[in-house]
Amino acid sequence: MTSTLCQVCYEETFTSMSSCCGRACETCMWKMFTTTIKNTHAGYILLTCPACGDAVTDEVAGELLAYDVFERLQANRQTQLVKMEYVSCAWCNAEFDVTKAQTWADDMFVGVSRERPTDRRDCVMCPECKQDVCRGCGSRYEFHAGVSCTNYLTWAVENQGEWETSRAKNFDFYFSLRESNPYQAEMQGSIVSKQRDMRDSLHMIHGSTKPCPDCSIRIEKNGGCNHHTHHCHGATTASHFCWECLDRHADGTVIANGVRCAHGITRYWAQFAVARAV
Repeated sequence: MTSTLCQVCYEETFTSMSSCCGRACETCMWKMFTTTIKNTHAGYILLTCPACGDAVTDEVAGELLAYDVFERLQANRQTQLVKMEYVSCAWCNAEFDVTKAQTWADDMFVGVSRERPTDRRDCVMCPECKQDVCRGCGSRYEFHAGVSCTNYLTWAVENQGEWETSRAKNFDFYFSLRESNPYQAEMQGSIVSKQRDMRDSLHMIHGSTKPCPDCSIRIEKNGGCNHHTHHCHGATTASHFCWECLDRHADGTVIANGVRCAHGITRYWAQFAVARAV
């Protein structure tokens, strides 16, 4: 037991200081963890040290929390990890249990007397179409190999990459999840329904909107010509660009310099400039 100044409450306490950095007292950690667990009703509960922000292990949390609160944390872990064990195949859209499919694939390799390649342990063969998909997110493994689910799915969403990733299970979950252990459980209909809703929403957004070339905010066109004006957040001037090719057209000086795109933006600006001159 040592006497030290807690970096959260700034009180000198005699405590074992179970936090990773030793700068937060157990009372502050207990209060913060209990509040976080009781007030989180959806998503993965990630407990972090209030002093340094590093993740706190379940072992440390179990020493600090009341039994009923810790049980609630464990129930959240299991509920969220259920989502980790089911994917929608990016090739055929079949939904299957990753754990069972992995066992089936490994048995198949044993049956033909050859060892499963080590570079394929993070993928699983779909039992329906027999194609390889990432066992973590369901994306086509050939595009995903060697890249984490978080990085690959982030890239796919930001750059409109391979949009079969919209079938990936709960990819938003990966953006906040640091680590977890496999957990085998029965499929839950609500999870499958959520996956379908997320997939449909992404397809709708991708099909009816385009990103502003200056700020990347998704924009929907509901009529008019291809010339689009967008006032980016925080910008002092508006962005002018062609809806078809997203080429930028800053202002009237673009016309004078002879810059054109193939979709009639320059002609529109020329007519507009003439009308203003008259």
